[in-house]
Amino acid sequence: MADTSNLAPSSTTPQEKSDLATEEGVRAYLAKTPFAIADIAPLSGGSANYVFRLHLLTSYRGRETLVFKHAKPYVKDSQEIAFTVERQVCLIFWFWFGNDFVDCGLF
Repeated sequence: MADTSNLAPSSTTPQEKSDLATEEGVRAYLAKTPFAIADIAPLSGGSANYVFRLHLLTSYRGRETLVFKHAKPYVKDSQEIAFTVERQVCLIFWFWFGNDFVDCGLF
């Protein structure tokens, strides 16, 4: 298994306070990582999460752009609607493996 310990920002940096729902917050959070960005653009189409296209300063494993997705405990476009991060992760597995293998308590 690959060592990914150097990919995550240190928990003692100002990055902890970055609001990952904003372009500025994502830029600050990734500034001192292999994913430092030259440009960032929000992606459209979803209503639940914050999703950005990142244009990296230095390519990472041959990729010059990546997609960054951040979940809050509510629906992005309707913040009064609770949508737990755990439920969102469960839905990802449900889409991959189907409800025969994963029970999110939704159906």
